[in-house]
Amino acid sequence: MIKRIKKFIFSKAKTNRINFNPRKRCVLLFAQYSSWGACSNFNQMFNASEEYESWEILETPSNKDGYSFGEEMNQRKISIKNKSMVSQLSLVDNTIVFIFDYNGIRVFERFLRITKSKYEEYHLFVFWTGNPYVNNYQWCNNWSQENNIKAFAMCDLLRFSDKSIPLMQPYNLHFFSQLMDNSKRENNYDKIVLCHSPGHKGSSNEKGTITIQEELSKFDKIVLNQIGHKSKFLNHNDCLIEKSKSDIFIDKLGRNCAGGIGKSGIEAIMLGKPTICSMHKSKLIKPYDKLPIIDIKNGTELSEYLQKILDNPELLSEIKNKTIKAREIFSYQTTLNYLNEYIH
Repeated sequence: MIKRIKKFIFSKAKTNRINFNPRKRCVLLFAQYSSWGACSNFNQMFNASEEYESWEILETPSNKDGYSFGEEMNQRKISIKNKSMVSQLSLVDNTIVFIFDYNGIRVFERFLRITKSKYEEYHLFVFWTGNPYVNNYQWCNNWSQENNIKAFAMCDLLRFSDKSIPLMQPYNLHFFSQLMDNSKRENNYDKIVLCHSPGHKGSSNEKGTITIQEELSKFDKIVLNQIGHKSKFLNHNDCLIEKSKSDIFIDKLGRNCAGGIGKSGIEAIMLGKPTICSMHKSKLIKPYDKLPIIDIKNGTELSEYLQKILDNPELLSEIKNKTIKAREIFSYQTTLNYLNEYIH
């Protein structure tokens, strides 16, 4: 690998030249808009390690250029339209490729056409993360099996394939610990604050939002902080700050919701917030089987649980402590150790 890299680096000077670190293994991450958040999390995880050096290769429509959850990662994002830099990334031997969801496959295939390379030249992995996979899961499963590509999937998507390996997004534990330390409660201390984040779906009941509003209106000592509904759009960091001020986070509620813990719920756990979610469509398989998710199926169960907390405040303290202890499972190092079982 070193010989091949040196041959490129010391060739004629090129604009936007990438200087590879020959002591680290190269990782390429392929994603389209719907998976940018997951891609950025993994990019930071790999680059924070001593073993890997990674780049995001993104499909970038209009003026968007990917998500960044760390300033030092900005230079690690390359548009698939930048053929010069994309071609440079194809020069490193023993490269690991992580493809994010159905749309990421399309970006990777475009990369192959640009670089005139083939599947077998890379160590390939795919991560099923969201709706693009749900809408195309049969094609995706056939594609990964036919090409002998190891597939990972978020726990709420394992029901679409019995061959996928459970994998949840990694997070910077230190960053979230700082948010926890810096959060300041602006509400009355005699009330319990529930945070719910339906995002752009705030006017619908896709995440059980209407049900949550109706149930919480019955309680005088419980306040609902609903992010993104009838208010201006918040960026990612502002959403995290709002979550950090709450006592409990509620992700998805009801049999008609997508079900299962996802990105928003994991972020709440990383902030040490007990998290309520209807888990009817999700499998918590090792190493995630011990997560202290509060599985509530409907509005009636939600009201009953909240009344228990009001009657017994120690119950809330107990689940908070369990949640804080569970955060380590999503840390960079824990996730990387888990992945290393498969990618070496």
